[in-house]
Amino acid sequence: EMHGKGTYSNRNGGSCMGEWAKSKRHGKGISSYRDGSVQVARWKDDKALRDENLQFSECSSMLGERGLVHLADYTDLDPKPKEGQPFQPVSDSPYSDAYKYVLFLHTSQEGDDNGVFGFNNILCARIRCWAKRGFDVVLRHANSVEHATEVFGRFPDRSLDHVVIGGHGSCTSVRFGSNTININRPSESTWRFIKALGEKTRFDASVTLFACNTAKQRCHPDKLNVFQVLA
Repeated sequence: EMHGKGTYSNRNGGSCMGEWAKSKRHGKGISSYRDGSVQVARWKDDKALRDENLQFSECSSMLGERGLVHLADYTDLDPKPKEGQPFQPVSDSPYSDAYKYVLFLHTSQEGDDNGVFGFNNILCARIRCWAKRGFDVVLRHANSVEHATEVFGRFPDRSLDHVVIGGHGSCTSVRFGSNTININRPSESTWRFIKALGEKTRFDASVTLFACNTAKQRCHPDKLNVFQVLA
């Protein structure tokens, strides 16, 4: 019988990585299937459970049987390196400059905001589209500006083709968990975040903001709009 932590590969081409008890998935785990779908969940007796730290998804075709997505962990979906360039890790980073990346960065403490991760059929359609075009899709949750900067820092320079940032905000700021970036009153952490965003994205990369009122409110003529600076 399997107990503890480990990875099990079955005959149909799928695999299960995580915590086990009596040869059943029990605890946190990731199951991948032959069709390329991935299911990240908390398990009990081989069944996926709802959990306050796991967001439910109706997108069964993308995440397995009514999959659960844990936004605190990144999810690799069939990474596809450029032809002739084998995987070469950059120092201790899990990412490689042989890959093309799309990053979904969620920043709200309360969970989903403005539908960026709530409309899962739309979200999964986007992920499938990017995956088919050769992009490795990464989902991360940032609980502070410093944490968000650290997330960017793990990628090789110029490796991000597209970034989606979701959370609460206004026309001049975006809240990252416990603190905020404010374009018109920038702190040292704000400047470090902007610098990291600029270094890790390609010159022709796109940045999408899903934040309350971001780029929707009319700012004072003398103030910068956060959309102008980040995107």
